Amino acid sequence: FFDLINDKHLTTRAFIEDCISAGALNRVGTSILQGDQKIGSTVEEAILFLTDKANSEIFVTLKARVAEFKKVSQ
Repeated sequence: FFDLINDKHLTTRAFIEDCISAGALNRVGTSILQGDQKIGSTVEEAILFLTDKANSEIFVTLKARVAEFKKVSQ
């Protein structure tokens, strides 16, 4: 419980799960993929990838895809 409360990447972790639910990202085993591109072998690596400023364009694209999925799902 304390690990969850103190997780400074909780929002990004939840965002990754939203992306998986929306089909914007895929989970294969423990790996997280965007199409054919592996963004992390684990959720922790995917978090580091998405929080890296060099990957901000991918992050923004994923946010848009999740927003569109939520809009269509309502």
